Amino acid sequence: MNKYLFSLLLLSCSACAIGPNYEKTIFYSDEKIAQELNLQNSKKNVATDWFKIFGDDYLNELIETALKNSPTIKIAKEKLQQARYGLFLAETGLLPDFNIGGEYVKTSPSKAVEPMAEQDYFQIGFDASWEIDIWGGQRRLIESNYAMLKSAGADLDNIKIVLISEIASKYIYWRLYQKLIENTKINIENQSMIYETIKSQYLAGLVDERTFNQAESLVKFSEQKLPSFVMYEKNMLNALAVLVGILPSEIKKVKSSLLDNEFNFDTASIYNISAKAVQSRPDVYSAEQKLIAQNALIGNKMSNLLPSLSLSSFLGYQNNTLSPIFAKDYNMYSSNVQSLLPLFHWGKIVNDIKIQQSITKEALNNYHSALLQAVVDISNAIISVEENSKNAKLAKENFVLYENIANLSEKKYDSGLISFSDFLDDKQNEVSAQIAKYQAFADFYIGIISFYKSVGGGLNANCSVPDDRKDLTTSACEPCIDLY
Repeated sequence: MNKYLFSLLLLSCSACAIGPNYEKTIFYSDEKIAQELNLQNSKKNVATDWFKIFGDDYLNELIETALKNSPTIKIAKEKLQQARYGLFLAETGLLPDFNIGGEYVKTSPSKAVEPMAEQDYFQIGFDASWEIDIWGGQRRLIESNYAMLKSAGADLDNIKIVLISEIASKYIYWRLYQKLIENTKINIENQSMIYETIKSQYLAGLVDERTFNQAESLVKFSEQKLPSFVMYEKNMLNALAVLVGILPSEIKKVKSSLLDNEFNFDTASIYNISAKAVQSRPDVYSAEQKLIAQNALIGNKMSNLLPSLSLSSFLGYQNNTLSPIFAKDYNMYSSNVQSLLPLFHWGKIVNDIKIQQSITKEALNNYHSALLQAVVDISNAIISVEENSKNAKLAKENFVLYENIANLSEKKYDSGLISFSDFLDDKQNEVSAQIAKYQAFADFYIGIISFYKSVGGGLNANCSVPDDRKDLTTSACEPCIDLY
């Protein structure tokens, strides 16, 4: 009966775990966040391949390549794998250890001491040891490692979002500088033709030196811009290659019409998302999982204040010779039950608990900070999309106006109705308006990229693993922390 009661006591203790259970802190409700950002709080989810809205096949190809080749992604996957192994390691702490071993002792006493016989001693067998997790300290450690595994999975998703966004942004700027180089070369060619005409007229005494110098300055002004555009284009190409995980020479020299036409994007759609996208953004989710992991470590350290109970046993062979090794008379076994209660450790255990409690408060503030940053990121992205959308439309309209003015000025100049100086000013305004148009289109695209990045890029903690995991001895969760 006593053995039965003892076993029942162990089972009842194993059902609980010392230390505080995690209780989610609601800093802001979904309704409050939706109100703050003017969101419609719909159930619409962002597609994970949102970058395909730009309709650029090569951009899509580079992103797909990056998700397979990028060293940054591979590093994050290794961290995820390490977290998985950490969970497996913690789970084994609930199980007994089994060993097989042997021992041989030979004693040859000194003649200076009391006479003793020489001795040969052999021992071979199996031993097992098991420290029973009475207070749940080991289960708190498993809980902590499980949360860190989920955090590592969210970190991988966050890195994927950042990588995709960075590639898309660098790609936009790469195309922008390509377009500026292309148009600058065309402008130089056209301006050189004008310069040659003015030069001939100047040598013939038909125009004055001021007109001649203006024509020459127009060419040099464009030529001066070209080297910086070439340098920036090369920088963007190199940065893009690093992000994708390939050499710069492997970037294809394919044409793109990405900045040639106005991108039709419904800016009202940015409000048609769920406020849960903020709470479950991968970096926010990761911060909360780190908080859960740290909270569990408090219980793990608190268990060190309480008595421990360990069982050990040995079964094997013992004799002064190796033969006969399996004889019944030489078999032996032993068992041991040991309990240990901390008595006086100079406050080391208590202070260790206080350290974990302080780190938990720090993790709580980090979680709060991550949530606030997510709200601010979305707010900034929404403003960027709206304002850059307006700016892009105005830039396009301005370019059309300056293009018409330049065409009319050329006709008037050919007819002798205006001076070359006026014609030159209008051509320079056209060039500036064209550059401003491309830059405005690029800024608008960057704003859209920032928006999708700010709302989690469609990778918002869709983990299918339950937070209240009943069986903590099973393998890690799938598919949200899959190794891809």
